[in-house]
Amino acid sequence: MKFTSKIVDGMTPAYARRLAKSLLAAEAAGKTSRMVKVYRVPIPAKPNEVRELRKSLHFKREELAEVLGVSAEAVRSWELGKRTPDTPVSKLLRLLIKTPELVPLVRAA
Repeated sequence: MKFTSKIVDGMTPAYARRLAKSLLAAEAAGKTSRMVKVYRVPIPAKPNEVRELRKSLHFKREELAEVLGVSAEAVRSWELGKRTPDTPVSKLLRLLIKTPELVPLVRAA
């Protein structure tokens, strides 16, 4: 069978599950001969996530920027929704939201 893949920007996990279920049902019913592989694409951290993390740590933008290895202007742009953090930074932000005790380790890295 031929595998085809397409990344859909901003696809939520719930939508991806519904899409996969529909495609599998169509395959089982013999309505298609192609197999589709669905990938989960991380959604960039939202402005409120960046702001809430910074405020929960009682950090200035410069301090959070130092921890993340970016500029204070980048943090500002994320908080204002002008830009979005890339995937690795988004994952790190979400990790720090869940486990803020890792901040000293990340800062030292």
